[in-house]
Amino acid sequence: MATTWNPSKVGTGISLISNNLVAVMSAVNRNVLAVDGKNAGKWYFEIKTVGTAASQTYVGVGTENTALNSYLGSNAESWAYGWDGSAAYRFHAGFVAYGSQINVGDVIGVAVDIDNGSLEFYKNGTSQGIAYSAGVTGTLYPVAGGSTTTNQLQGCFAANDLTYSPPSGYSAWDSGGTETTVTIDTLRQTTTDTTANIDTLRQVGTTETVSIDTMRETITDATATIDTSRRTKSTISAPIDTSRRRTLPPGTVERISIDLKSGTLADNYSAEMLESIPLDTAYSALIFGWPLNFTIRSKSYSPASGRHSYGGDHDISELLKKYINFSPAATNAETIMQMVAAQLGKTLAINIDNHGVRQMSEQTTVMQVLSSLFGWTSEVPHQFVNVFLRGTVLNVLQRGKESGSYAMVNYKPVSLTSRKLDTLMDTSNWNPKIIGDPDGTYQNGTFEFNGVSITYTNGYVTQVVTSEDITSFSYSADTPDSPDDNKYMMQKVYTKNAAGTTTVYTGYNYADYRGIPYLAAEVEQEIMYVNAQYPNVIIRQRTTNYYPMQSGFFGMQSRETSWQYSYIYIDGHWVQTLDQLTVGPLQTQMVEGRPGGPVTPRQRAGEENTPTVDIARNPMVSNHIPVTDTTTLQRYADGLVWLDGKTEYNLRVECYDSHIVDFDKTVTVMGLVWYLQNNSIVMTGAQPKPKQTLDLVRWA
Repeated sequence: MATTWNPSKVGTGISLISNNLVAVMSAVNRNVLAVDGKNAGKWYFEIKTVGTAASQTYVGVGTENTALNSYLGSNAESWAYGWDGSAAYRFHAGFVAYGSQINVGDVIGVAVDIDNGSLEFYKNGTSQGIAYSAGVTGTLYPVAGGSTTTNQLQGCFAANDLTYSPPSGYSAWDSGGTETTVTIDTLRQTTTDTTANIDTLRQVGTTETVSIDTMRETITDATATIDTSRRTKSTISAPIDTSRRRTLPPGTVERISIDLKSGTLADNYSAEMLESIPLDTAYSALIFGWPLNFTIRSKSYSPASGRHSYGGDHDISELLKKYINFSPAATNAETIMQMVAAQLGKTLAINIDNHGVRQMSEQTTVMQVLSSLFGWTSEVPHQFVNVFLRGTVLNVLQRGKESGSYAMVNYKPVSLTSRKLDTLMDTSNWNPKIIGDPDGTYQNGTFEFNGVSITYTNGYVTQVVTSEDITSFSYSADTPDSPDDNKYMMQKVYTKNAAGTTTVYTGYNYADYRGIPYLAAEVEQEIMYVNAQYPNVIIRQRTTNYYPMQSGFFGMQSRETSWQYSYIYIDGHWVQTLDQLTVGPLQTQMVEGRPGGPVTPRQRAGEENTPTVDIARNPMVSNHIPVTDTTTLQRYADGLVWLDGKTEYNLRVECYDSHIVDFDKTVTVMGLVWYLQNNSIVMTGAQPKPKQTLDLVRWA
């Protein structure tokens, strides 16, 4: 028997249509049960809101004793997920915040594991998290209800009626097939021979009705995405497949921190929990209505606390490396970003001053696209373009085009700094003349002034000694391509002078790009000795790689790894053991201009102990603006002119409001309007509101 709504199990005022598959609500707080129940196994069905309102809709499972004339979940006989017009909840003799609001046309999936007593809801194919991890047992029926008299709730129970495939291991609620009544004529009649006067009628059988199960169900995957991530060049538009990642249930995270950084897809996430979670696990949640979605990319474990630490991102590493196909119509920024969003499987929200661009190459990654379109806007910070992901929406938003301003209520100012922007308008090239070397004649030897000892070799600084530390430098050898006045720094070694407990090695490797060397890799390794006799050693290594892109931009990828060793005494010997290994997430961004460069004699390239130097002030105007229209060039020039003589104010505040501050709005605080630069959000289980550390900026 096919599963439908049960005409004898409906609340007062509910009518059934469409072969009893659609329940029409004409009264408030009314429910309807399906005709068949399950008492074991893992089952899945869907309810589609097809009426004209969905602000008060409830979906779930219940026993045959479910209250039909009260809201679903009002007693201990039913479990539900619903939206009451102001907030989303899960119900089971009580209200608990859960999931997101239900709209007209939404498909709500219900996955119940009766054997283990768990219940999970899906909205349009996206899990809302484990609603109940235990206790959902008994003979259970699909149930739906509502409190709006214009609701119509359509039950989808059979496999061929589902919009989304059941989760792995679950079966469609109505997967037992249908019975078709077939009439078979089993009467076999031969002709009577009248000549023989013999009745040769042989009646083999009689006409009877036989019920045959003609339902042969095979499971097909109607939605298929093609994974092109391993190809050098994409030839089709395909979203990235994340279907094999599972979503963590609510409540498993003890502490989570989120860094919303101004720039190109730069958000990072970290979390602490007792549970061990595999890499590539997806985490989804709503924090005060703000969508949080990230994928675990790195993990570490601390035996002392028993806690696991995780780091992740919005699939950013995968997205930035994906190649994008462009049509001849891709001649301006908005059209290009529409193509990027479509091929990433995202929807686009864009608000910028559109500008024309040169035709994009077919061999173009997302990182190269974003760098080319918006990298140059960092030179006009009040018109900077932020690109950020929120759930499945790719946002492209220019400063000054936010959708309003958020006024903070519960906050504490931490610091306020200001600087004149004539320094921003200049480059910071070091002048070869060092204070204390007025004639520029130092070539070899050690010279001291202001408590700093500097050793020169052939005009290059090879060692700097202060009361606190020693820093040594080495340079490339003399070659026809690297004469004495055109060396490149190859290594820097920093040692704590007082106790020798910390040493930092930094190595530099160069590669050729269009006939000129550039910094291709920088490896910094810090070694810290905690105990001098039997040292506990902490080694931290940060590796940064650069690679050329286009339009004068270079991509940068960096990752930090740390090792912690200790010594234990075993059988008369001290044995070194590895206590902890932490691998950080891969950080990806872009930089303008060729990384690295030659080091001129008597120059230290900006080390922190460098003596005071004169700064050569040259106008910083980019010659790599990838635009084709004079309007954009004029806007860029006007922006630079506007900045000249202005003061930049930077404010840091700690905010304890329930509202998450994001890039889509400006921030009103201290009676002034500010722009968000960064927001570091920290949530803990014992903390009712998030702690947000905001870096804000304004120009005047």
